[in-house]
Amino acid sequence: MKRRISLALVLSMLVCMLQTGIAFAAPVKSEELVEGQIISSTKEYLEDGSYIIKTLVVYDDASAISGENTVLGTATSITASQTTTRSDSSGNKLCALKVTGTFSYDGNTVSCVSKSYNTYSYNSDWKVEDVSTSTGGAGSTKAYAKATGKGVHRVLGIPIQSASISAAIYCTNKGEISC
Repeated sequence: MKRRISLALVLSMLVCMLQTGIAFAAPVKSEELVEGQIISSTKEYLEDGSYIIKTLVVYDDASAISGENTVLGTATSITASQTTTRSDSSGNKLCALKVTGTFSYDGNTVSCVSKSYNTYSYNSDWKVEDVSTSTGGAGSTKAYAKATGKGVHRVLGIPIQSASISAAIYCTNKGEISC
């Protein structure tokens, strides 16, 4: 009897260890890797139960997000990105839009000196389309970089659902980043 219990216990532990090992061996997609410091991540639920997650990452000196590097009259730059990921109500990622901006600030004014965007599809039926980018606020106390597009769900190439998706980064004249 003790042997059967011991054998059952050993087998159950083996199965648990095997399952844990399989979970850790799952591949990580390169677009899911984040280089830099995540400074915020928010989740917003939509009416149909789906949701979006907005993640803000700063790539340069992290102390710049609080304005500690600001020296009046000396231009400093900071690069940040904001990724908006759309997921269905079951938590499956569908698509994402990421905007990256580099800002130059001097304590008095700020400008977005470059911007770019990336799109990601986590489900072969979903794509981000019709993306446009913009910047604004150059020479003021707050500048931005934005990207907007449509997450489109296609079945056999036919669009059956679409939803707007956008990402934006704001930077103050003191180098404070927000979305």
